[in-house]
Amino acid sequence: MDRYFIYKLLHFIGLFLMIMAMSGMIHHAINGGKKELDKLRKQAMISHGVGSFLVLLGGFGMMARLGLTDGLPGWIIAKLAIWTVVSGAVAMIYRAEQLQRALWWGLLALLSLAAYLGIIKPF
Repeated sequence: MDRYFIYKLLHFIGLFLMIMAMSGMIHHAINGGKKELDKLRKQAMISHGVGSFLVLLGGFGMMARLGLTDGLPGWIIAKLAIWTVVSGAVAMIYRAEQLQRALWWGLLALLSLAAYLGIIKPF
């Protein structure tokens, strides 16, 4: 089996874990749930952390398979910035009630942009 495919699969599995964890937590918070009452919060945080690691592992593995070892193109720098924001956004879910709906739509926008950058590789 091709290593590039394995890294891409890890990248997507990580992405799915992050999306599942964050969307569940955001949904709980928007509906008035508190951090202390979220029965799956620990599981969601573990899923988010493992997912974040897999996204990074898969992404750097794909970079190595593409031969991008001498420097980072702009689209990869942009994807790393998006990964940093999405990975850190989990800390805001229960802390900023006024941002919960913005997080929901902001994550969609950021992850859509990351997908565009990964597919098109514009710069």
